[in-house]
This record gives sequence, structure tokens and C-alpha cells, in this order.
Amino acid sequence: MNRVYFILIILLFIHTISETCTIGVASGSVTTDGRPLIWKNRDVYTSVYVHYCDTLSNKFIGVGNENNEYIWMGVNEHGFAILNSLADFPDQGNGRMGNGDTMKHALANFSTVGEFEAFLDSTNITGRETHANMAVIDSTGAAKMYEVSEDNYWIFDTADAENSFVVRAVFALNGGGTTSPNYEASKAIIGDLVENNNLNVGSILHYNIREFSDHSTGEHIPVPYENRWDATLPFGYIQAQGICNNGNGSAVIIQGTLPDEPVDFTTMWTLLGQPSTTIAFPCFPVCSPPPEANNNGISTIYYQAYANQMILFDYMATIYVDTYKLINYNSTGYWTQIFPQEDDYISQVDSLKNYWSENSYEIDDIRNAQNDLAADALAFLQNAYIETEVIPDFRADIRYGLPGLEVLLEESSLHFPDINSWQWDFDHDATIDFDGIDTVWTYTEAGTYTVYLNVGNGEDSYQIIKEDYINVLNSIDEIINVEPDSLFFQTEEDAFTGLDITIHNQLAIDITIDSLYTECYYEPNDIEFPILIPDNEFIEFTIWVPMPVFDRDIICYYLYIYTSNGIMEYPIYVDTVIYNNVENEDIPLVNTYLSNFPNPFSSETTISFNCHRDTEDTEIVIYNIRGQKVRTLECNIHDIAASTRLMHSITWDGSDENRKFLSSGIYFYKLDNAEKSSQIRKMILIK
Repeated sequence: MNRVYFILIILLFIHTISETCTIGVASGSVTTDGRPLIWKNRDVYTSVYVHYCDTLSNKFIGVGNENNEYIWMGVNEHGFAILNSLADFPDQGNGRMGNGDTMKHALANFSTVGEFEAFLDSTNITGRETHANMAVIDSTGAAKMYEVSEDNYWIFDTADAENSFVVRAVFALNGGGTTSPNYEASKAIIGDLVENNNLNVGSILHYNIREFSDHSTGEHIPVPYENRWDATLPFGYIQAQGICNNGNGSAVIIQGTLPDEPVDFTTMWTLLGQPSTTIAFPCFPVCSPPPEANNNGISTIYYQAYANQMILFDYMATIYVDTYKLINYNSTGYWTQIFPQEDDYISQVDSLKNYWSENSYEIDDIRNAQNDLAADALAFLQNAYIETEVIPDFRADIRYGLPGLEVLLEESSLHFPDINSWQWDFDHDATIDFDGIDTVWTYTEAGTYTVYLNVGNGEDSYQIIKEDYINVLNSIDEIINVEPDSLFFQTEEDAFTGLDITIHNQLAIDITIDSLYTECYYEPNDIEFPILIPDNEFIEFTIWVPMPVFDRDIICYYLYIYTSNGIMEYPIYVDTVIYNNVENEDIPLVNTYLSNFPNPFSSETTISFNCHRDTEDTEIVIYNIRGQKVRTLECNIHDIAASTRLMHSITWDGSDENRKFLSSGIYFYKLDNAEKSSQIRKMILIK
């Protein structure tokens, strides 16, 4: 069993590593401070530190592995910066300069992107052993991405790119690749930041560098993750996938300079360790790295971040992260502390650059600022609070209803990776009702129920009691209240302004309104259902009646309020005398009403609509989900009694023009008449 468990861990780890690095480059034209940027998440799970070289033509710094001379992302004293991700070009093993050698050579010898490009031209002839995407910037403001094979390269200049940025992950367009989940995720994130004029070091750190997403779909994984990743995992834990996957060992954002800034200000914002567990601090290529980043080839910042990672990733050998340790609802999460600290470092460095530009500076000033912030970063990691205390908890999908109420109760305890026992008492009568993780419990009688849960791991146990947690009521009228008590259009003002209606939640818990239905018209008509009404809160809307032609004094419509626990029916009375005493053209015309009930339906549904005047050739046209017309219903308006002439309905039995019954699915219907109504509604047929 242990051997199988170990192999599973290794396979998961190898799968994550296979996602490899995610990189990007952005022109200064789209960053908030005007400085170009390149960035990288490096997916090699090993100890790292900040290398420094002052023995070659150019001084430079870069992030690399312990006991290894290669630089995988770095910047030199002239402001030339380079980093890479793997690409799917063939590796012929020709023994020439590979990815790491190429980048180290570039940092040691080049000052500009142009010089690097000339080098690629020359080695296209002599040959390289490169298969990479390489992002570069320099002090002139150039910002480019290169796809580099062993004897060719392709340029993606941010000056020509849509939105002035380029990202890459594990593929090259010219290597036969098309996309990858990390690429799609990063492209969307950076695109949103550019669109909202919010692309900068801080936003890339918070939203891109630390992005978790599903490696198969690219779908964003929210933090905290308010669920189980799968049925076998503790609540709130996820497999660290995506840009910030658990194989990440470091990350950087290299920030170029403004046109009038000294090149000495080029900054490498450095994250040593898994990016979700560490903090960014600045390094400058004009001086040696701070001792916390390189003390004889060892980084104490990296090892402290790794120690913190053991606490944050405390399930199955650092593969799964407890997202509630990163962000929680007590505002004590690890990220809740890190993000403002990083923002403060960025602000301090910006202020220093402004001061130095306006006055003067020495290299020692840069070195001292860099070292002070690195020392502070280490102290921060050493003293950061990580919530580890087990918090027993559970939740219910519904907490109120009528007798026969079925409630899904789910255990949702926090920070308990080795939980293995559960004891539930659903009515707090000192009897254990269930001994599994989650279950559906049926409450058959009206009353207020307290729920108890005990969770344990064989050594420790924790209990939680939620008083009066489930409310089973005798009538739905005990749940919500509608005001006013009498819905009566009885004045000319009512005719013109409508009636204001309030639906009030009378319980001390949140309730959900699934939908509203009325033969009348209400606004706002874009309420998105289902709608949650918090405890003791309410929603408001205005209701109108269609412009009527009446032959009796009082007419009654209805308002139906649907919840998962029942339907409330409210009559709406209209004094027709006040309408008949007002010229029709003086009464505001409401938008065409179009609705169907029931929806969803199984056998038939009634489609209701109104017209503002007698209209011939009125039809209801029904389409399937592919937009193909399946049925036309002709409405003979002149055959309808005058008392309801401007409010009509017609029934559809779910069949097509040939009276063949259609399959379950989503259908759309549209009102077509001389008024050129363009309203389209959706309905669901369920067999």
C-alpha cells in the first residue's frame, strides 16, 4: 500500500512538472508606470538562489539552481533582461549552446535586444541546441518574444501585438503547437489587466504569478476553494495546478526603465520558492545580491519559504494546498498578509527611484535599499501567521422549508487533512444519526432543529453545534412577507406609476426566490433568478398592468412567487374605472410582455403576451437551441373577447410543425407581429 501511495505521489508530481514554465512580455505602452516588463513562473522543483556574475564582460544577476551555473531568468547591468520557457522544437542533441547557455551568454555579452537578435542570426548558421521561447527587454524600451529553434527563430514584437503583450507556456506556434491551458489562462489574465489599465508588477504578482487553474481546462480555481476538489480530499484543499502549480520553484518579474531613467534602476522582483508560499523582493544587477538571496550559494529566503510550504501544502507531500490558509474570512490568511507587504515594497522602491532621479545616488544606496528589503522579506516569512488550528464546520444546501424538507448536509471543516471519522446528530437528541462525510436528511415535522457534528482522526476530535440551524415551518407565509398586503390599482397615479412591491425575508437566515411570474409586467425586468435575500433583507420592484380595455369594474391578475419550498399566490386587483376615465394614449405603454408558464415544463406550457393595439398576423415562433425554427403558433387575436383583447395567451404542447413531439432541451420563442417586437425568451422542455 505504501508503495502504491508513493508511486501515486510521484505520478502526480511528474504530471504537474510537465506543465513547465509560463512567461510573458509587455511593452511599457500598456503598463501603468510606462516601464516594460518580462515575467516567468519556473517549474523546476529544486532549491534556488540569486546568482551573481562580475567576472565576464557584463555584470548580471539571475535565478538558478544550487550547485548549478545556469541562469534561467536574469538581467545585466545594461538593462538587458532575458528569460525562457521550453518549446516543442526538435532537440537533435548537437552538443552546441542550449537554452541555459544561450541566456547566460546573452547576459554576459549583450546590452540590447538588437545585439541578441544579431547573435541569433549568426548561430542560425553555426547552430544551437535551443528549443525555447525567450522573452527579452532592454533599456531602449524594446520588448519582444522569440521562438527559438536550433537553426531558426521567429519574432513576436509587443509593438505589433494586440494589446502590446505576448505570453507563452509550453509550446511555440512555429514548432507545431497551438495552445495550452496555462497559455490561455495567462493570456486572459494579462488581457484583462491591460483592458482595465492595471498592468504592473503588483497586479502580475497577485493575479498571474499566483494563478491556480485546472490543468485540463484552464478554468480559474478560486481561493479559497469553497468545496472539495474531489470526494477523497479534505474540504478547501486543491491540487496546485496551472501557472502556480506545485512544481514551481521560483518566479521573477523584471522591470525595465523609463526612457529618462538610469539603467541602474532595472529591477528583478524575485520570488524564491513556490510562488504561493514566498514573497517578492527587489534585486538590482548593478550590485551583488542580498545575503538572504545568496549566502555562499544558499538562500535563506528560499528555505524559509519551503518551511512555510510544508505547512500550507500539508496533504500528500506538498501536492495539495490548503486554500483557506492562503485566504480566509478572518482576514488572517497568508496571502492577505503577503499582498499588502509586496505592494509596500513596490511603493518604497518607486519612491526611492523618484528621489534618486531628482537628486543623486550611489550604487551603495541601491545596494542598501535592496538588502534592507530582502532582510525584511525574510523576517516577514519567518513571522507570518499561518492558521493551522482545526475549525470543525458543516453547511446545508437549504435551511428552511415545509415538512418533508430534504437537506444536504456537508462536512466543511478547515485545516484537517487527516480527518477520518464523522458523527452527526441532526436533531441534537444525543443519538448519532449518521457516521459518514455528507448525507441528505429528511425533516418530516415542523420545528426548529439544532445540528451537531463531531470530527476526528483517531487521536483528536472536534465538535461543532449549530443552534436552531434548520427551520421547518407549517406554511410558506412564515418565510416571506409581501407588502403592501393588498395589491390594488385604484387611483390614476397607480395607473401611471405602477405599484411598488417589497418581498421581505422574515427568517433569521438567507432565503432564495427561484422566480416570479405574473400576467402583468414588472420592472426592473432583468432580475437574475434565483435571487438570494439575506436574513431580514428584502427586494423591491414595481408592477404594472397591461394597458387594458375592460368591460367590468374590477379585474384580477396574479403574482406568483416561487421558492424551493412552495408557491405564494397574490391577487392583483385593478379598478378599471380609473383606466376607462383616462385617454388610452395618455397611459404609458409598457414594453411588450412575453412569458411562459410553467417553465421548465413536461407536457405543455402557456405563452402569454400583450399587444398595445389590435394587431393582425401575430405569431409565436419557436426555435431549437441551434436557431432552427421548429414551430409557428398563429394567434387569432380578433377571436378573443374584448375584455382581454390586449393580453393574450396560447398553449404549446412541445411538438413541431408535423405534430411530432420534440426531445428535451432548451428552446427559444419570439413574438412576431406588426409592432416588430424583438423580444426572445428561453424555455426548457423536460420529458
